[in-house]
Amino acid sequence: MCFIRRIDKYLLLRLLALGILIVLYHSLDWTLLRLGLRRVVSLFLGFLGYVTAPVDQGSELYLLVDYNCFFELKTHCIYADVVLFTAPFCWRFQRAFTANMLRLAVLVITVQSLNILRVVFALHLYKGGVSWQLAHNVPDLVIHFTVISTAVLLALRSDRLAACHSKNRTCVERKRGQARMSK
Repeated sequence: MCFIRRIDKYLLLRLLALGILIVLYHSLDWTLLRLGLRRVVSLFLGFLGYVTAPVDQGSELYLLVDYNCFFELKTHCIYADVVLFTAPFCWRFQRAFTANMLRLAVLVITVQSLNILRVVFALHLYKGGVSWQLAHNVPDLVIHFTVISTAVLLALRSDRLAACHSKNRTCVERKRGQARMSK
């Protein structure tokens, strides 16, 4: 019974953190990250031979590609949602704080690198005649689903293994204690 309670406690903590991070995601201004993404994407598109120019209209940020296509960079484009919604499931309760912070740093670097490539190739493919749905939306859904579901499944597995290890250790300690008492 303790085994199930421990898993439930871990899951409850993860869901509580997720709720807080969802509120945080919707309450923060992500303009700086959108500006950074636009700059990096512009740089990569330049390497691919495109001419780009940043265009700002109030809080709306655009990237003009080859003087004829405007692409708006919205909050969703920076993948802060993927990082924040995955973070509680990357945390391992049996590990040290610094190890968990390192895991989160690797998560941020990996997701942001993948996102930059996704946006660059989406724009490149779209400019090459591929539909926006196929060039942008399909990879976006695949990445969201894959990253978040993998993190959730690995967290549940880790919590289960940690609870089993804790349960087995407790049983072994009890048996040792009983063996000592019988001597």
